[in-house]
Amino acid sequence: MSIIDAPIRADRNLSARFAGWRLTWALTLLIAVSATAVAVTVGGVAGANEGIRITARTSAVLFLLAFTASSAYRLWPNDFTKWVRRNRRYLGVAFAGSHLVHAGFIIASVVLSSARFKAGVERTPGGVYVLDTIAYGFLIAMTITSFDRIAKQMQYATWRRLHLTGSYVIWLTFFVAYWRRGITYPLFYGPFLLIVLAALVIRAAGKVKRKNAATED
Repeated sequence: MSIIDAPIRADRNLSARFAGWRLTWALTLLIAVSATAVAVTVGGVAGANEGIRITARTSAVLFLLAFTASSAYRLWPNDFTKWVRRNRRYLGVAFAGSHLVHAGFIIASVVLSSARFKAGVERTPGGVYVLDTIAYGFLIAMTITSFDRIAKQMQYATWRRLHLTGSYVIWLTFFVAYWRRGITYPLFYGPFLLIVLAALVIRAAGKVKRKNAATED
């Protein structure tokens, strides 16, 4: 084995180890511990709110990676996009884990300052909460059916419809969240909104490329 080959094989071994369900639990634990450490350091309701912000972003990153996995690989086939596509399910469940931690921080903020939470509720349109509730319902259903034992008991068409519809509903919740904040803080939240929109464009472009490839065949 040459010196040049050694780091390449080491990188492949590392990517192989950091995959599958091990990837899911590692990411979920890392997010939970890191966000909690920051929240405790800040302290009080401000710390809980910081935890909410951190887990909202980690959830967005993990979701968008899973959401664009196949399309990104079709558009830019390389080792990274191949790894993301192979681990799409595990990144998706890690997203669910991150959002579970996110929900925990929301509950903590309510307990620490119910008055502040009520004020936030009054400023938020009711439709946003309806959409968020629907998205959480899809997230729970998609997570449960991500396990082979349960997925095998479903018809593939039903399973695919659930995950396809749910993915777009969840995408819409991120779009609405960053669009609302982008109006108030465009310099900070504007880039996040562009990333969410770019994810939809990537997914659409990947589907077009797949259809064109099928037509050529």
